[in-house]
Order: sequence, then structure tokens, then C-alpha cells
Amino acid sequence: MSVRRGPNGQGGFSLLEMMVAIVIGMFGVLVVMQVLASTAVSRRISVGGGDAQLNALSAVRALELDVEHAGLGLQSFNISGCSLSYTTSTDGASVTLAALAPVIVNPSTALVPTGDANTDTLIVSSGNSGSPNEGDAVTATTTSTTYVVTTPDSFAVDDRVVAAPSTRVASCALQLGKVTGVVGYSLTVSNGSAGLTIGSIVYNLGAMPTVRAYAIRNGDLVVCDYLAYNCGSAAYTSTLDTNVWVPVASNIVSLRAQYARDTSGISGSTSTMDGVVDQFDQTTPGIADAIPVQCGWVRVVGVRLAVVARSQQYDKALVYSDTSGLSLPSWAGSTTNTSTSGTLTTLNPTAVPITLTATTDYNRYRYNTLQTMIPIRNAIWQGGQPTYQGGSGAC
Repeated sequence: MSVRRGPNGQGGFSLLEMMVAIVIGMFGVLVVMQVLASTAVSRRISVGGGDAQLNALSAVRALELDVEHAGLGLQSFNISGCSLSYTTSTDGASVTLAALAPVIVNPSTALVPTGDANTDTLIVSSGNSGSPNEGDAVTATTTSTTYVVTTPDSFAVDDRVVAAPSTRVASCALQLGKVTGVVGYSLTVSNGSAGLTIGSIVYNLGAMPTVRAYAIRNGDLVVCDYLAYNCGSAAYTSTLDTNVWVPVASNIVSLRAQYARDTSGISGSTSTMDGVVDQFDQTTPGIADAIPVQCGWVRVVGVRLAVVARSQQYDKALVYSDTSGLSLPSWAGSTTNTSTSGTLTTLNPTAVPITLTATTDYNRYRYNTLQTMIPIRNAIWQGGQPTYQGGSGAC
């Protein structure tokens, strides 16, 4: 078969056809690259936001579990807000907590050294005993090694106990002891409180009470068992010892917390609480209240907190800028409120903002903020303890 050729005996595409094909191909490549770039950005945003949300959920859940159980066995008027001294079980250090309370927001830096800039710290405490909350009366003067109690069946070996006078004293200092034996009506204890008279009360905190300290350190939410270690020691915090300050959730850049306080009825030294939150603040109970210290702690009926988690992905573009339309994280405690004229409003006399500007590249990450209100269930019902439990009849 013969092949027909052009006038010059050549076949193929002309130069014009090749140029058109190249232009079309270039447009196709540009479209594909734009689609891939858009997909990569969307994936980065989705993955970064998802990581931040999971980290925030992990942090909030860990805090919720502890705060929800806080105060169990600690809310008798006789011991609420008293100092507590003990020896840690692992490093053998002598520790004194300024107040035995369900939750302490920003305790002294000697107890919990400051965490990352513009973050709060917490101490959460709880007992785990099934014994009556009002404790058990002693029938003989106590010694540092022996408590003679009314109901010995309420105690077992390894239970942690504290003893206090039947009537609360102005300066109440408790010593945490450990039951090492139960014979008849006598409890053999280590580190007991000597010299308490007949009728004084022994409170059982159970075999595994908890005192945990929380802080944000090096961008992680960490927790320390304060019954095992002296968490305030610089040896554990200056170069973070993760065996002591155990990481709970990573990429957590802020923790903010406030007491949810019932301030209704406070007038002079008498008051009547109604269990409704009237004010959020970070003021340690009993410092500025015109009520007994124990009532100040009982009136903390919950804790409001916010956790801010950061995505792991560093963004080349500025995520938060004048043109991005995105706002940096905030929460309900960021804004001051000194008026209750609106419906169902609650006082927030001092703003506790979320501040992330301590690092220069803060605006190249994405954040997820979770806020929650956690009731301290073991505190609310204690507001009307009768006088035989050491209360004044009402808080």
C-alpha cells in the first residue's frame, strides 16, 4: 500500500498544533496542582483541628474524673480547710498542705511550682472510705501510736486517718496517720496525733486517698501524686521528671480554673447558702469571706475550667492575623462581669484571660478550647451540718 505524503514528503504535527497541545497540557497541570494544594491545606486544617480536639478531650476528662470525686470524706466542718501534714510514701519527704479541701486553685508555689506562663495549677484531694463522714469518737486520750475508737469495724489496716477535737479549733492542724493494726477497740497508728481528749473524732480517709497536683509544663498537662512524692521539689520540676510529673495529655497550652462559689446570704459572720453559683473567682476561700473558713470551703460547689490544646502541625501561613478572620481562644472567664442585672448572670469580678503570646510563633498553630463546669458533689450537701458534726447549723 502506498502512503500519501505532503508536498515535501514529510508527515506529523505542525508547530501550531504542538504549541496548542503544550498550552492545554500546562493548563491541566495547573488545575491539578491547585486541587492538590487545596486538598493538602484542607487535610492539614482537619488533621490539626482533630488532634487538638482529642488532646483537649483527654485533658478535660482526666480533670473531670478527679474533680467529680473530690472532697469525699473531707467535708466535715471539723477538718475542712485545716492544714494537713504527712510523710510521702515514695521519697519520704515531709509535706504540709495549707488546706485540706476538695480543689485548690493556684496553691502556693512552694506546693505546686508555677507551670507554663499564663496557666493555672490545681490540687485535687479525695478520700475513698465507706465509713461515715462524721467520723468516729475516741473513748480515751489519744497517743501518737494509739486511737481507742467507738466503732473499730469502721477501720482496717492500711487506712489513712486524721484525728481532730470534737469542736473545731481556730488553728486546726491535722496529721495524716496510717492504721497498722486493729485489736479490739484500739487502732495502732503511725504518725498519730497525741493528746486529743475523750470525745475527739477520728476520720477515715480510706486505704487509697488521693492528693494530686495538676499543671501545664513544657506544653503538656501533667499530674503528680502528692501522697507519693513531694511534688513541689525543684528536683522534680527544674528538669521535668516524667516519672513524678506524669504526662496526661500532650500539646496543651493553657489551663484556666475558677472556683464556682455560692455567696448568697453572706452577712457578717452568719449566712445561709442555697447551693446556686453566684460568683466565679480564684480567691482562696476563707481569705476575704466574712464567714468561718470551713463555710468558705463548703461554699465552693464546683470548679469552672478551660483547657486549650494546640495542633501538632506548624502552619507556614499566619493562622491568626488581621485578615484571617479567626480569633484567638477565649472562655467565659476572660471577661469581667460585676453586675447581675441580666437574667441568670453570674459575677466574674476579675478576668482570667487565655493568653498564648508567650511564644513568638503562637499564631502559626490552630487551637481547640474546651470549657466545662464540674460540680463538687461531695461538698454541696454539707452546707447545713448540725452542731454535733462541728457545724454552726448552716453555711
